[in-house]
Amino acid sequence: MKTRVFKAASLLLTISLLIISLSFMASAVDNEFSEKWQLVTATPTVLMDGNNPQTVTIQLIVKEELTCYALAGAWDTVDSTGSIALTGDVAFNTTLPLNPNDYAYGAAAGGEMMWVNGKINFPVVLPQGYVFMTATYTVAANTASGTYKIAFAKTVYAGADAEPDETSEMLEIAIEVVGHTCTFHHYESDIDSHWQICACGKTIDNTDWDHTHDTYGKDDTQHWSICVCGAIVPDTTAPHDFTKGDCVCGAKKPATGLKGDVNLDGKVNAEDLTMLARHVAEIEIITDAVALDNADVTGDHKVGADDLTKLARFVAEIISSLD
Repeated sequence: MKTRVFKAASLLLTISLLIISLSFMASAVDNEFSEKWQLVTATPTVLMDGNNPQTVTIQLIVKEELTCYALAGAWDTVDSTGSIALTGDVAFNTTLPLNPNDYAYGAAAGGEMMWVNGKINFPVVLPQGYVFMTATYTVAANTASGTYKIAFAKTVYAGADAEPDETSEMLEIAIEVVGHTCTFHHYESDIDSHWQICACGKTIDNTDWDHTHDTYGKDDTQHWSICVCGAIVPDTTAPHDFTKGDCVCGAKKPATGLKGDVNLDGKVNAEDLTMLARHVAEIEIITDAVALDNADVTGDHKVGADDLTKLARFVAEIISSLD
């Protein structure tokens, strides 16, 4: 009696171990696809420019060396809201480590490969890192910032045991999209105002600003205000003013000439006195900067009646110097 019980128990234990072993083997077969294959990309982050769609390439590669008879599946996106879409055909690697004529490649979206007349006939050993298939996706120009997932869903897989595993299994890869936000790139302007432009070409905030002084522009005789946008501020052109030294625009005061030499002939005499008198009387205004500086014989940075009086005393030899 005890012997029969022991034999029965031993048989049950053997059956249990067999079931566990078979379950483990089935589990190993079921999990082989996700354990030995993966999706990779060289552009996990996609920067949008606001105008143009971008592309991202996904590769199905072998994580570790494996023997494979067949693989069928389909590419898809997960929660992409239509912003990321498969572009054109999926590219299969036709340089398999076995005569590619032994394999039939299916439709791009289907992702079916390694079938011969619908039957599993030939195994292939794929090395670690082998790029099996490449899919290119387009990211729409208006795609918002966020994480988007691209997937390859396996429908049939036959690994080293040549037994088709028809369980549904999916590999996913996350793509981080950085949506475009308009920021200042440059100004555009008209005669009266300016506005900010983004690198994408859009106007920021649609706000116009009147031109105001930011810096000066100048030539040899005059200066003008320049706005931050680069436009000349209207009605700001004026001659250089050296009455208090260098001009406000940065133009340097010309080198000082001979005091009293108003007509710039290198001498101080009655002709200079006449020219200064006409200037003070506003009959003929002196505009030359050196002549004006020479006419300021009193050194008060103004040219007026006091300078005329002092120059007259010098010409009449009442005083011997204009210093």
